[in-house]
Formats: sequence, structure tokens, C-alpha cells
Amino acid sequence: MNKLEKCPVEEISYSTLCYHQEKKGYEPFPEWAKAFINIGEASAKLKVSEFRSVIALTVPVRTYAAVLIAVGIVKHRSLQSTGSNDPNEYFARLCGLPSLTKIWLSDGQKRYKGIILGTESVGGQHVLKIQRFDSIHYVGAQNASNVEIENWAGELAMDTRGKRIVRRVDFLDAVYDGAIPKDFGTKSRLDAVIVGSVARLQTEIVNTQICVKLPTGHSIDGKFQDLLRTRRIAPDRPFRSELVSDISPDLDCKLRTEDSVVIFDGARAFINQRDEFKACTRIVVLDRTTQSFQDAVDILNQQYVNRVTEFPRFQNTPGIPWGMELMAFEERIS
Repeated sequence: MNKLEKCPVEEISYSTLCYHQEKKGYEPFPEWAKAFINIGEASAKLKVSEFRSVIALTVPVRTYAAVLIAVGIVKHRSLQSTGSNDPNEYFARLCGLPSLTKIWLSDGQKRYKGIILGTESVGGQHVLKIQRFDSIHYVGAQNASNVEIENWAGELAMDTRGKRIVRRVDFLDAVYDGAIPKDFGTKSRLDAVIVGSVARLQTEIVNTQICVKLPTGHSIDGKFQDLLRTRRIAPDRPFRSELVSDISPDLDCKLRTEDSVVIFDGARAFINQRDEFKACTRIVVLDRTTQSFQDAVDILNQQYVNRVTEFPRFQNTPGIPWGMELMAFEERIS
């Protein structure tokens, strides 16, 4: 890869994240892991423009790289509200949805499947009429934030008990230094998409035991899933990320937006799926030991030759460990 540079690492403030090592117990995240988190956070700060941002990494081994990058992306994006600050604006959007649109309706500590039936006037107030399994609910502008526009699988008749809202407040607040918004555990938004081996990525996200060590000396256990809220892993819960297979076109991400950051975990993922998510910022993680490594590098080098610009903020900033190379640029979307 040409024009190698270091990443714009801005030290993020979080309590000490640790991972579990067999026979050793919890150990602090190594510097290379923190670098991946920082790369993800820096990429999430890039502004959407008429050009596409590309960040390409070559690493000796890509284990956990994509997951850690996604943590940085979701961490930064979590500080932004998922909806409009104007409840009347959001309510007007809900009222404009077609009849029979599937939604989720939050009620206390649970969320329920629902279907929009239309709008009515109740007591002189304009309200949204929603069918739940066993009842009709009317939602006004002041409660519009309880309605989430998101498709769901199955039948309305099967949702008799609702889905409990799980926030893991203690773990999340420790990781995010208390800055996490209330809607992180109740509202969905696709902040990060990882394209790669779904089985391997699910194992890293679900089975890896991590914890946060507090200044008091106490620790709080958690999993990467608590931070990423991957839709494929928990399909009926609010999500912030998604996994997409690198070999089959299972792009159940029609909800994707230009604001999503896409991580291609490996050469195969990049080569096979690079034509998807065209307008999104993309991060490409290449393992030098894979067979198609050079093919992916050749594609990226050609893109770099045709670049629009580079990112000055990515130059000469410490934080990238030895053995990792990085280049970042903008290109026209073809």
C-alpha cells in the first residue's frame, strides 16, 4: 500500500477496559486494541460529503480488529441522539407513514410489536392510532419518542408479553463515563456494519468476556455485545450495529444510511462486497497472511491513485503499533 501514514488518535476517556485471559484473569486492553478503538472513533467523526472516505489497514493478524473498530464507532455515535430533538417533527414523520407500517412501541421497561393504523382526533388532539396484539393505543406528539420505526419478524399475535429492555446501565455507564444517552438501550440506529465471517465475528462479540475496572478498584463484567448491540445476534432488540456475510449477499440492511461506517474484515469481504454501501465511510482491514491480500491491496492502490484528497489530520499522529500500516483518503463514488 502506498502513502502510509499514522492514524489520528485522539485519546478517548474511558475507565480501564480489560479482557479475560485463561489462568491469568483480567488484563488491561493492550495498546494495539486501544489503537483500533481510536481508529473507529476517529472514522465516526468524519463528515458525510459528496465523496467517500476510505481508511485501509494492513495488519499481521486481524483477530478482534473489526470488533474493536466497531466499538469505537458506536461509542462516538452513541453520544448523538437517534431522533430529532423536535418531538413535533418526529410525530409528523410518524403520521406520514403508510397504514400497516410495522413499529415498536415502548411501554415502561418493555417494547412491543405494533402496526400503525392511521391518525385520528381524540379530544381535539391529533394522535397516532397503533394496533398492539390485544389493544389499540393512541400516541400524541408528546409521546412520539416511544414509537420506533423498525420492521420486525413474525406475527403481531405472538407478541403478548413484549421484549424486556436490557440496558446494562452499570457496565455501559462505566465504559462511556456516564455520558451514554437514555435512548441507547431503547432506540435503533445502524452506526456500524461489519462485513466478514459471521460465525467468527459472532464468537468474538458474544463469547469474549471483558470488564471495566473502576478507579475504586471494583470491576463490572460485560461482553462486546453490550456495547455493539448487533442486530443479527439479538434481532428483536434495539441495535446499533450489524454483521453481514462476506460470501453470501444476505444484505438485510435496507435500513442502512450514508451515516453508517462499514468495516470490511479481510480481503475476501472487501473484494466480494465492496460495491455495497457505496456512499458510506469504509474501513478495510487486511490480514497479510490471507491468499487474496495482494488482490485487495492492488484495488486499494488504484483507488488511492485516483483519490480526491487525503486527510491531513491522519498524518504523523502517534498511536499505530508497529506492524500496522494505514492510509486514508477520499474518493469519488462511482
